[in-house]
Amino acid sequence: DANSNEPVNDFRFFVGVQGGEGQDISWKSSYKVTKRNDYEMRFTYPSDEYYIRVEAEGYEPEISRAISGGEGYVIVDFKLRKIMRVTGTEPSP
Repeated sequence: DANSNEPVNDFRFFVGVQGGEGQDISWKSSYKVTKRNDYEMRFTYPSDEYYIRVEAEGYEPEISRAISGGEGYVIVDFKLRKIMRVTGTEPSP
């Protein structure tokens, strides 16, 4: 959690690959992590660059920087920001 620095316990992460320059990221399978604040994964899709997207209920999704396939062991920390909910009522005409 970006505000409290406490772990976000239930989250999903997705592996992304970019097909080529200027192309959108193609998101592959998702993985769910519960009651832990770390994860480990291997990139198995052929690509020059990989991305990780993390999503959790009540938080904005966050996407990692591009990770090169030749970097070896990489640590990526995510600080998820809570979604700001706005409520109110419309004024009567």
